[in-house]
Amino acid sequence: MWLGTGLVLLLVLGVGYGLDRWTAHRTESSIADELASATQGKGVRADVSGLLFLPQVAGGSLDQIDVQADSLTLQDVQITDVTATAHQVSVDAPRTAGRVSVTGTLPIESLQTLVSRSDAVPEGLQLSVVDGHVAAQVEVFGTTVAATADPAVHDGEIQLRPNSLQLGGSEVELEDLPSSVRHLVEELTVPVDALPEHLAPAAISVRQEGIRLTVTGNDVPLDALG
Repeated sequence: MWLGTGLVLLLVLGVGYGLDRWTAHRTESSIADELASATQGKGVRADVSGLLFLPQVAGGSLDQIDVQADSLTLQDVQITDVTATAHQVSVDAPRTAGRVSVTGTLPIESLQTLVSRSDAVPEGLQLSVVDGHVAAQVEVFGTTVAATADPAVHDGEIQLRPNSLQLGGSEVELEDLPSSVRHLVEELTVPVDALPEHLAPAAISVRQEGIRLTVTGNDVPLDALG
């Protein structure tokens, strides 16, 4: 009798666990499909962490969702080789995440799109990656100004602070530039509002294929990421 009862209990547990895993898999597929649709994503994959899924749903939020994607488009800016983690994701709409971290590569064209949203940046600015640095070139009052810079995160902004400058092909010091040109060079920043709501840059580095950027945020409305 005890053996029969044990087998029935194991069967019930097995069916319950199988249903839990099936539901989790369907949810992961749904998350990946919704994210791909909202962000023009390619190669999007999602994974819901935790041993059991249904108790998390009953509690109103998912402990952690990990996402990988070949590319996403956020705020009309393409990001490639994306990894993201969201914690405490609400089950019911409007969906929010208590904490989000997203890391991806900004092709240099995407960085140029972000920088161009600043009113301080003149039309015609061209960015490229040269020897591990960001290179910028622009015509100012008929003279070519060229600079190399290392991007940094400061006070929630992405700033391109120059480490070498050329004016009309000659090396110059930043202090030697006319005040109007110096102000222009010093103001190469990505506006805070260029990023999705509640997200701010946390780390940045230069890669040959572009800029590797990490953004983080708290209480992020997920519908605003597209």
